[in-house]
Amino acid sequence: MHKNIIEMKIKEISVSYSQSINTGNFESVKWNITKVAELQDGDDHDKCQRELAKQVHDYANELVKFTKLKKIALTSIPNKKGKTTQAPLEMEDLEQANREMQNKLENA
Repeated sequence: MHKNIIEMKIKEISVSYSQSINTGNFESVKWNITKVAELQDGDDHDKCQRELAKQVHDYANELVKFTKLKKIALTSIPNKKGKTTQAPLEMEDLEQANREMQNKLENA
């Protein structure tokens, strides 16, 4: 470090993650998740950054899972020709995933 430059103090860390999921029929869903942490004196900014990155990645994976479950459930709806593709999951599974996601969003 140059002797005339004062060491900077990191006060805030922001971590973002983005993932796009192909939902078929030339459509997709894109999730963008960002978390910001305000550091306190004595916090290890590298450790905080790693923890934020883990939290953002884990939450993004939950949203991706939810999106894929929804896509699978919607494949059991008849298309324009009346053909129905059997979904490999029960409606209760989607409803449970929906409730779990709603709880997580409310408690975030």
